[in-house]
Amino acid sequence: MGWYTFILLVNQNWHTFMLTLTDIIMDRLRRYLHWDESDSKIYAMKLINIHFDSLDFDYLYAKAPECTEEENLIRDWVEQVENL
Repeated sequence: MGWYTFILLVNQNWHTFMLTLTDIIMDRLRRYLHWDESDSKIYAMKLINIHFDSLDFDYLYAKAPECTEEENLIRDWVEQVENL
């Protein structure tokens, strides 16, 4: 099962976009990478660790195809969690 962004229809006149686990992990990665927020790395790695068995890693890696630095960093974090 993958973690995909989806739209929740509240009623006929209202809908909302829901963040997925992958979205949150990638947001934390970008905060760490571009704004040097070290707490974001800890948060993302905890999420990866807690949800390791249910994450769709191909989809997660595909979220950062245009930025090699992002993809390398997420792969490094996953490897670190794997080796815990």
